[in-house]
Amino acid sequence: MTRHGLSALLTALNNLPNAKTAILATVIDTEGSSYRKAGARMLIDLDDHQLTGIVGGGCFDDDLLEHAREVANTGQCKVAFYDMRADDDVLWGLGMGCNGAVRVLLQPVTSNHPLIALLEQGQRRGGLISTRVSDGHCWLADAGQAQGLSQHDGQSVFTDAITRQFCLGIFGTGSDVLPVVDLADQLDWQTVLWDHRPGSVKPHRFPLALSLSHFDGSAPADAKDCQAVLVMSHNFDADRRFLSAIAKLSIPFVGTLGPASRRTRLLEEIDGSPDNLAKRICGPVGLDLGGELPEEIALSVISQIQAHRLGRGAAPLPQ
Repeated sequence: MTRHGLSALLTALNNLPNAKTAILATVIDTEGSSYRKAGARMLIDLDDHQLTGIVGGGCFDDDLLEHAREVANTGQCKVAFYDMRADDDVLWGLGMGCNGAVRVLLQPVTSNHPLIALLEQGQRRGGLISTRVSDGHCWLADAGQAQGLSQHDGQSVFTDAITRQFCLGIFGTGSDVLPVVDLADQLDWQTVLWDHRPGSVKPHRFPLALSLSHFDGSAPADAKDCQAVLVMSHNFDADRRFLSAIAKLSIPFVGTLGPASRRTRLLEEIDGSPDNLAKRICGPVGLDLGGELPEEIALSVISQIQAHRLGRGAAPLPQ
């Protein structure tokens, strides 16, 4: 299955053969409506026509390939500009009708390009990366650096915020957990799993998870890195003990299965800091999308977490 997130891009960059040059396309500026915003990246391997990542959603990919071939031949960075705001853009061969404009930086890269280490660091801890448009020189920017395209010493510089990879923790290893892990992986999230039953700690069942470990009653060391946790063991006492263990951790979103009455009872019976946890716990977790199959429930749950992490109300898009 095709992946478009930063992890897939980094894998493709690190797997480039020695001395092989590919072309990295980065959206550095947009005006109006566009498929992707500034910071979107795509790696173009011209030898096997492999594209990793997505910047235009097919709107201008074919034309972008022509610019990439030019960059490969010259070894020099180039900015491609696509203006789709005019109704007559069909006249110059694209006919996208997206009502926006996009600037894309194309730069030659190899497996040892300095940007790779900066992107990896950003994925682990977050940060700002600045890139000089003229030659692709990049560096870790100061926290106060303005994001976007700007001028420094007469040079155009693109500064991009790389957010730390989202980490989802799941307590439980039932069959309904599998589609949750699958969907999380498609969103480029990390997942860490725990189970209270030693015999259920079988990492081979969850090859896409970062880790699977036994919950021994204490707060798991890797739980502190999670931005969301789902409690899915289907065992009330095990859920209670797990929530007691993580109650004092600053996890922004904690979701439980079952009706609201079960969530209330859990909060009444857990040890630790139930008042603090009550502000962050959501049960029954998931948006009201309908459906009852594990895959449908997973979509509902993942959708709510996605809305929460981005501060959205999960309402329909405006007409």
